[in-house]
Amino acid sequence: MNLTVFVTFWLIVLARITDVSLDTIRTVSVVQGRRVFAAVLGFFEAVVYVCAVAKVLLNMNQPVYALAYGLGFALGTYLGMVIEQIPARVRLVTSVATICKHSLSAHASFEGTASIGSHPACAGAATASVARECWRTSGAIRRITGGMDTFN
Repeated sequence: MNLTVFVTFWLIVLARITDVSLDTIRTVSVVQGRRVFAAVLGFFEAVVYVCAVAKVLLNMNQPVYALAYGLGFALGTYLGMVIEQIPARVRLVTSVATICKHSLSAHASFEGTASIGSHPACAGAATASVARECWRTSGAIRRITGGMDTFN
């Protein structure tokens, strides 16, 4: 394998990672109703996609490019899922940090985030130690976040 084939292989992988990750973020944006942002992402996604497909199809004498295309798709799918989960975890940490000691019941919303009920006696006051204790004892929050523990 010469240098040109090697570099082109990794460029195709990178292009597909970018394309598929943008597709995942665009899909989430459409669901959230962010139309303009989704349209801009769709434009860049399409440009990257066309470039990657063209490179593979114009060089069918190099079957390694088809492998690069598939590898980039797989890695882009994984990266897109990781990127998509970041905002939900940030919302979760914000919700956990605002709890009070009188209410430690967690419930999941349809977005997969968790919110903690508040108690009138607390008037919104919360401490890190209460949040830490709730984090350790609440199996519901751990199931929602996949075991993420930011309070240790």
